[in-house]
Amino acid sequence: MNNVITCSRCNYQGQIKKLRIKRLEQEVPVCEECDALWLTPLREEPVYGVDFIDFKSFLEGQGVKYDASEWEPVDAGSASKI
Repeated sequence: MNNVITCSRCNYQGQIKKLRIKRLEQEVPVCEECDALWLTPLREEPVYGVDFIDFKSFLEGQGVKYDASEWEPVDAGSASKI
């Protein structure tokens, strides 16, 4: 079974992966290609600020550095739960 979810923001070039922000103890769906953090279920024509925001902007707004040491991937099966 293929649980790959692709991102409509970057024309389906990137896969959505779930990341855990360590400091916030929060899991978020992020596109590995364009760094869109998805706030709502994926749509064909997403709207910035409504459907997604930039991952870096989200982190900075939460007081977290945009540094890979601040997050870790969640298990591969989690993408189907986005």
